[in-house]
Amino acid sequence: MKRQHASLWLILGLNLGLGACGVGARQNPVSTDGELGTTQAVSVEEDKPTAYTTRSGDTLADVAGRPEIYGDPALWPLIQGENSELVAGKGAHETLEGGLVLQIPRGVSPEAMEQAREQARQAQAAGKQAAARREGAAQKRAKKAKAPKAAKHAAAARAQKHTKKEKRAVVKAAPTPAPAAVVPTPAPTPVPAPVKHGGGLRPLLLLLLLVLLALGAVLWAFSRRDSNDGV
Repeated sequence: MKRQHASLWLILGLNLGLGACGVGARQNPVSTDGELGTTQAVSVEEDKPTAYTTRSGDTLADVAGRPEIYGDPALWPLIQGENSELVAGKGAHETLEGGLVLQIPRGVSPEAMEQAREQARQAQAAGKQAAARREGAAQKRAKKAKAPKAAKHAAAARAQKHTKKEKRAVVKAAPTPAPAAVVPTPAPTPVPAPVKHGGGLRPLLLLLLLVLLALGAVLWAFSRRDSNDGV
């Protein structure tokens, strides 16, 4: 009887131990969330999907960051490596075509996940360098495009300056015109003033008037004497 109880306890302990080992085997203690390099626990369970159909506008980082996939955008290299024919040359944030059926690797070891994160970090750094090179090249092209215009403006300014110098030289070289001869203005001919006769006639008229008055007085006197003689 005691042996049967011991056997039961042994079987129960084995079952409990195996169950605990199974739960531990289904959990991965290392992962990242959001930004590259940030780690936290992520569960890689057997019931997670092993394939994903892309939608319009999806990227590899978007797919890896979905909770039902990995919950970590930095694990996108795992998906890229598993689907190299479908997403050849696609980066983390390059848009994928809709309707692609991507295979999702499961049972990935912590070492493989860490390698994927390191690959993602290197790709991110390379993308920044490439963007900086593109920006530098664009600035160089813009400078080259502006150079002909600047040269034309400079040539026009030089030509205008040269023209002004030539005009000043011509003005300086031109002979100074001789002063015009001064023609003497003839003196005006004096016009004799008209003779006024009115001043000489007035005394004569007065004298004639006095003579007439005197003559009238004489005639009046004779007429009175004749009249007195007749009486």
